[in-house]
Parts: sequence; structure tokens; C-alpha cells
Amino acid sequence: GTDASTFAWTVGGSPAGTTSTLAASATSAGAMVVCTVTPNDGTDSGTAKSASLTINTPPTAPAVAITPSAPAPSDDLVCSITAATDADGGALTYDFAWTKGGEATSYSLTGAAADATLTAPTTATAAGDSWTCTVTAHDGTDEGNTDSDSLIIDNTPPVLVDVSLSPDPAFEGDT
Repeated sequence: GTDASTFAWTVGGSPAGTTSTLAASATSAGAMVVCTVTPNDGTDSGTAKSASLTINTPPTAPAVAITPSAPAPSDDLVCSITAATDADGGALTYDFAWTKGGEATSYSLTGAAADATLTAPTTATAAGDSWTCTVTAHDGTDEGNTDSDSLIIDNTPPVLVDVSLSPDPAFEGDT
């Protein structure tokens, strides 16, 4: 027979369409969407089946910054963020991860609040090291976008501790 199945969409409990496709413009963040299909062979209808989901928009990326921006090997590196946003109004958490020269390190923080920071201590840094802090936002449903900041540890110039001249007193012809 001919497929004469019918479709019934609801968004947030309100009717939203009767075709096999629901337009994105008919949905909204956080809304429960239900599609009910009633099979029909052109003569008889079968038992209707439904599927549902909640519309979720992943959060935006947090803005990531490492301070100090031009560190010496004696400086701790601090990774901080400006919070991401979530169109669905979900409570956000963040995963922080430091990499050194592109390799993962043990410096990571999972499920952190927006005001969290992650420090790579001086004991792990050396002149010429390339460090990246990557932060991903989560809204409890989806992993959001990621942002990162990178820098290279500056070389610390040597410090002259003392200067002396000898012999003292010096006479003409002395080296």
C-alpha cells in the first residue's frame, strides 16, 4: 500500500506542525519537542509512536587569558576566564587543561565555577616553554565551545651581582 502516515509535532505542549520535518524556527531553547507518527497504509492506521527531546543550545566559549602575559621562569602562570553564556539558561561549569609544548600536563581542573583559575606553578615552567590553557564550557547537557590562550616563557636576563676593580690602589702600568 501507499504510505499515508501522519505526523503531529508539539513544542512545549503546543501544536507545531504536521509534516515529517519541523522547521528550526518553530523550536525554542529549553522546549520539549514531541513528534508523534501514526502509520497508515492508505487504508488502515496502526498504533501511533512518539519520540521526544529537549532543545538545547551549547554554551558559548569562555574568554581565556593567561597572566602574566610575558612571564619569566620565576612566575606562576594563572589561567582565568570571562564566563561563557548559555541561551538555555543552564548552570555552566568549565574544564581547564594546561598543555606544555602541545603535551598534556597534570595541571587540570574539571567542573569548575566561572570564577575559578588554574595555576601552572613556577616549578613546572622554564625559559622557552610553550604553554597553552584550554577551557571548555558545559551546560549540564552539552559540551560547549572551547577557547584557549598560549604564551612562551621569556628568558630571564642574567643579573650582575657585583663589580670590583683590582688592584686597589692601581698605579700607572698596572693591569
